[in-house]
Amino acid sequence: PREQNVCIDEQIIPFTGRCPSRQFVPRKPNPTGLKVFVLASASGIVLDFEMYQGERTFSSKQFMGKKAGQGVGAILRLSESLSSGHRLFCDRFFTTIELIQELQKRGIYMTGTVAKRHILSLNFSSDKAMKDQGRGASEQVVSGDDCSVIKWYDNKPIFIASSIFGVEPNVVQRWSKKDKQYVRVSRPAAIGAYNKSMGGVDMCDRLISYHRISSRTQKWPVRCMMHFTDLALSNCWLLFKKYVSKQIDLLDFRMSVGLTAIEMANQEEQDSSSTEKFTVTSPIIVDRPNAARCKRKGCVGKTRTMCEKCKVYLCLQPHRNCYKMYHMP
Repeated sequence: PREQNVCIDEQIIPFTGRCPSRQFVPRKPNPTGLKVFVLASASGIVLDFEMYQGERTFSSKQFMGKKAGQGVGAILRLSESLSSGHRLFCDRFFTTIELIQELQKRGIYMTGTVAKRHILSLNFSSDKAMKDQGRGASEQVVSGDDCSVIKWYDNKPIFIASSIFGVEPNVVQRWSKKDKQYVRVSRPAAIGAYNKSMGGVDMCDRLISYHRISSRTQKWPVRCMMHFTDLALSNCWLLFKKYVSKQIDLLDFRMSVGLTAIEMANQEEQDSSSTEKFTVTSPIIVDRPNAARCKRKGCVGKTRTMCEKCKVYLCLQPHRNCYKMYHMP
């Protein structure tokens, strides 16, 4: 089941080897590597993802009559599995006013920080004027289709756009460097909802970083397999905590999964070896003038049936199947 609040963000698979689609993304814990666009719940459970493969990644996506860019293409691709009523959060790499309006037509409510260059046409007060009003000052511009754009001044101006949340203020505590104490600051509802629901992908990154599968390799497919194994284990642990009353540490959970996988592999190997011992051999009828003595211990019969693999003569009759008994483990 999918939570109502979901987020889309970039994730980096650490990799410094050679790969055509390797990226450098500033302000990431591991800035160099393979980029993945991830859809996750607010609790950190990954719901869907799409690996960056160069310019052709979202080449099939069209938006406003032209080819969609990477940010818009990622939103259009990952929102395909969302239904009406979902609330989607993302950062300014993905957010545009036109995209918010398009998703609103589908019943998906999008909220995201937006770059200042995308809203130059909106008449907001200057940064200096809002700074003079004091920390927590905010302004809102609402379009005709109920898409609101908010400018909030905290330590610096922040722009956020939303099709569901507005400027309705709530009071929160913030640390003041000047006063050396916590102060009460007014914060718009859109900012509060964004801070609460945007950290799902970062939570997944943090869980993976605790016990990442580490192995030096210059092959990017191997690194991807390691990463997505870590991602699956992180997802499983979060689901285990959510639906099972028994609590277990992440490292203990990973160890138990690994030990179970080893035990299952050993059991499958034993089963396959015992099956192979019986099935890969095949009996043949040897054309010889006299029957040979059966080689199974305790049998005194004679036969012209020989095991093709073992090169021994064994009885193969309805009432005396030495061939089967000889090959039993």
